[in-house]
Amino acid sequence: MSTPALAAQTSESPPDTRERILLEASKLFAERGFDAPSVREICEAAGVSKPTLYYHFDSRAGVIQAAVHALHANFDALATSLFDPAHASLQGLIDGFEALFDRVDERGWMVRLWARIPTIDADMACGDFDDRAAEAHMTAFLGALPELPPHTDVEAAAWLLLGSFGPIAMHKLMAPLPISNATLSSRLVRQALALHAPQEDSP
Repeated sequence: MSTPALAAQTSESPPDTRERILLEASKLFAERGFDAPSVREICEAAGVSKPTLYYHFDSRAGVIQAAVHALHANFDALATSLFDPAHASLQGLIDGFEALFDRVDERGWMVRLWARIPTIDADMACGDFDDRAAEAHMTAFLGALPELPPHTDVEAAAWLLLGSFGPIAMHKLMAPLPISNATLSSRLVRQALALHAPQEDSP
């Protein structure tokens, strides 16, 4: 999979025109919502003309859809790289979530953009993108985890871990937590797995 437009950019690999438009538009959408930024404002932020924007995107709605799809693809690619079922371990799971929280600290606008997705039409938000790919990958990783308690509901554990990540990430943006990302990740992972451990039978 090629690196999506919302991945980290460096001075050694500057984004091309389409990616620059998408990146700047995404930051505006994250800050002000999908309805507020005009095409003119997007063009000014990206340093392009309107004809250039419309050369790459057929409409303003097309920019929104591309931004949302790039965000989905970025998270899916990152999750795939961090959680490899062939090398599943409890520490690897913790390290993976630490890396995700580090990404939040580096590019918090991506979390704000993610939080705004429910405000747009479902077809525009998802389209033909497989929005359950990260969930399936996490389920596979947990299923290969040697330390997983017996009879754990791995699908539910995957829902809990991925479902908790977004709200915690948003909370970190609004009120930084007094613990390191490593400690946060360890506590999240261990608690999520403990919640799905089987209960001891009463004598």
